[in-house]
Amino acid sequence: MHKGIAALQFALISAAFGQDVPRVYHFNTLQGAPVYQEVATAIRTIGDMHQVTVDPTAGSLIASGTADQMALFDWLLPQLDQSPGGAAPPAYQMAGNTGVVRIFRMEHAASPREMQEIVNVLRTTGDIARVLPLNASRSVVARGSADQITLAAWLVSQLDVAGPDPGARIQASQLPGVADSEVRVIHLAHTTSPSGIIELVNSIRTIADINRVFPYNTAAVIVVRGEPQMVAVAEWLVGQLDQPASHQGPSPHEQEVKARYDPVARVFYLSHAQSSTAIQELTNTLRATVKLQRIFPCVQAGAVSVRGTAEQVSQAEKLIAGLDR
Repeated sequence: MHKGIAALQFALISAAFGQDVPRVYHFNTLQGAPVYQEVATAIRTIGDMHQVTVDPTAGSLIASGTADQMALFDWLLPQLDQSPGGAAPPAYQMAGNTGVVRIFRMEHAASPREMQEIVNVLRTTGDIARVLPLNASRSVVARGSADQITLAAWLVSQLDVAGPDPGARIQASQLPGVADSEVRVIHLAHTTSPSGIIELVNSIRTIADINRVFPYNTAAVIVVRGEPQMVAVAEWLVGQLDQPASHQGPSPHEQEVKARYDPVARVFYLSHAQSSTAIQELTNTLRATVKLQRIFPCVQAGAVSVRGTAEQVSQAEKLIAGLDR
């Protein structure tokens, strides 16, 4: 009894003087050294805590930090030490407005690959550096600004679904006052293979000059973030390329790009060059002859997408007519 009181007094005095406050947590639900290490990594990342160790034999985690860090520790650890399917807690407001921490429980995403894909989308699209999966509890934990966590919650609601929803409406979120202010979740109607989806992702990156593009293969969606005019180009491009075999996208196959350079985008559907080798050879010839910097083949659609000046696109059309025989 006296030892417990003395330990509590020591912890309070240490906190008062800004010294590290130690804590030991014994796992109640999660089991196994790899899982304990996964939780320890989450504590280090989310809490900026470096003094975190695991005792696998005792099934415990030992940590020390400032009073604010340990307050987060006391909230976060029991929430991570959960079986899959539990209710998610309300968001945790960090002291001094230094961020918001939120735990997302996955309803449908179950495999480590699916969990990591969702984390990649949150990190890339939301600029959230501190986000990681907890596979044992099928959770994702993230720390960021209030706006970042709000965007993360919206993205999770769009991605953690039972499966593809062909023909679903494109969903958009506006982020006023920041660069790359529009986020769109584009549902694919016909392209479901990982290789076909990555062709669409790379086509968007090349033609629309958008770096923040990431797929979630399980739901057959592509998440795009950029300036509204370039995101519109990405949406048009997906509409052209995400088609059944031997089908062309809706007219027009040409799109104005509101940019200072390369103002015309065009999708050319090939009649005879259908193999990946033939399409790549045609692409290489176009790039070298017409001097196109923005050109990408899409084998699953039997098409080549280009972006350049009106003269370059016209030259490409004539060259394809001669080569695609």
